[in-house]
Amino acid sequence: RPATGTSLEAELHEGRGVVSKMIVQNGTLRIGDAIVCGTAYGRVKAMYDTLRPGVTHDEAGPSMTINLTGFDVAPEAGERLYVLDDIAAARQIAESRQGKSRLATLGSATRHVTLENLFERLGQRETQTLNMILRADVRGSIEAIQKELTKLEHPEVKIKILQATVGGISEADVHLADASDAIIIGFNVVPDEGARSLADQRGVQIRRYDIIYKVTEDLKAALEGMLKPEQREVDLGRALVQRTFTISRVGTIAGCRVLAGVIQRNVRARLIRENRVI
Repeated sequence: RPATGTSLEAELHEGRGVVSKMIVQNGTLRIGDAIVCGTAYGRVKAMYDTLRPGVTHDEAGPSMTINLTGFDVAPEAGERLYVLDDIAAARQIAESRQGKSRLATLGSATRHVTLENLFERLGQRETQTLNMILRADVRGSIEAIQKELTKLEHPEVKIKILQATVGGISEADVHLADASDAIIIGFNVVPDEGARSLADQRGVQIRRYDIIYKVTEDLKAALEGMLKPEQREVDLGRALVQRTFTISRVGTIAGCRVLAGVIQRNVRARLIRENRVI
């Protein structure tokens, strides 16, 4: 019977093009089969053994994992693989899925409030409400920031703190900010990886501070339309400290595993523990 399976992962190989690791769950997959997997389609060009490099297969049965080439783009992990009778039908299904995915992405890209566009919104309604989600490293910082915010008064803007909690910025905070059109203020804390990518996807602004008066200073400047362009920190890379070693005359050495990007000499580094800046 025609094969069905699941994509485990995919990568772009320099010599082979898109290489997708597949597990066949039903039927038999053969060279030349027209296949579709999520928004990717193509014909099976070659199937390589996952455990023995260089060994190829002409067909793969149930429970076999193979490195498959022939897709036009890399399929997502977890997408289902189907064999079709015709390559034109596979192309039509893949393009239809791409169109739906594009519409969903465009539909969710609402323009949320930021400190930069706050001044533009003034005057559109009688009174604007600036919703904020506050995250800090300790409870004392939250109380100090809340006290400072009470000093800010503006006839057209009312500042409302939806949530003020201790700890790092999580995906739940981004979902709340997305639903309530809020900005997220992080004091001495950073977003985790999931929250960072979700905020970019949903257009939610996360602003990080380490000086309390800078929070109110930026808010006041935003209300007056005098806010300077946002300074963005670009991460070169991220690494996880696996173990530390102490060597005399040298000091403490951190043995790290690079998670993303690159680690370069003579660049500034920020040490983060449990989403808090150490």
